[in-house]
Amino acid sequence: MTNRIGIVVVLALLFGVGQVRAQELNCTVNLNLVNLSEEGRRTWETFKQDVESYMNSHNWTSNFEGERIACQISYNITSGSSAQVFIQSTRPLYKSGELTTMARFYDDKVEFGYTRGMTLQHGTQYRSLETLLDYYAYVILGLDFDSYDPLSGQQMFQMAYQNALVGNASNGAGWGRLVTASGAYSRYGFSEDASGANARSLRELTFRYHYDVLDQLAVDEDKARTAFAGFIDTLIQIKRTSSTIDRSVYFKNFLEAKYAEFAEFGRWFKGNLDLYFQKLRYLDPLHQTFYEEARKKFAD
Repeated sequence: MTNRIGIVVVLALLFGVGQVRAQELNCTVNLNLVNLSEEGRRTWETFKQDVESYMNSHNWTSNFEGERIACQISYNITSGSSAQVFIQSTRPLYKSGELTTMARFYDDKVEFGYTRGMTLQHGTQYRSLETLLDYYAYVILGLDFDSYDPLSGQQMFQMAYQNALVGNASNGAGWGRLVTASGAYSRYGFSEDASGANARSLRELTFRYHYDVLDQLAVDEDKARTAFAGFIDTLIQIKRTSSTIDRSVYFKNFLEAKYAEFAEFGRWFKGNLDLYFQKLRYLDPLHQTFYEEARKKFAD
């Protein structure tokens, strides 16, 4: 399988033609304006194309290889400057037409200014809309890179964290450092966690999940099933011995992206369904109702 992080094309530099680059994202923007008046909706007429151009035409890295990463950003505009945003990205599985969800974030503390035809600018200074877009672009890239090569998304997570620091220093909406015992989502919390040392073992383990389980499904399903059983048991062992995993925003969002996938793998454990779903409920109590419905489905 090809590493997402390609090597620098040295010949291009030697001959003075610049570094060979490719845009990394294939981002689709969805916009819900039902809460606005007809007059208020006119402000947003160019928003979709402006944001898609900002995300898709920029070179977020200097050495990207492979297919663009498919992602969606869905905006529910609740007023002239406030929104709820859902972010999702997917990754293709090796030798398969199937996809796995990588990023799955619901962000309900979004405020930014926008006017029709507004020019969006890349840069390091705080801008309410662009800083938010930069943050999620780097998070999407970090998650994707990590799934192909362990810890290769580190620079992307650090870039996301830098955006969180800028947003926090500027007192931007939703950029506060929310610290809870439950690992509740915040932009600052996720990027701080993902880029920090405490999450490295979890990030390495999620690489093994993608490489040894998901990318093996179309090649050797028995091997994938064995690897998955070991992966779940390792997560349980980590949770039993760790004093921090329940506060890990990174871990909570990994489960948010993968819980439906985990439930579907119940088909591998029909001989011991109760134990398998008991393990899932222990790891991920937030989705225990979903897991119970899945258990019933496989038990029928």
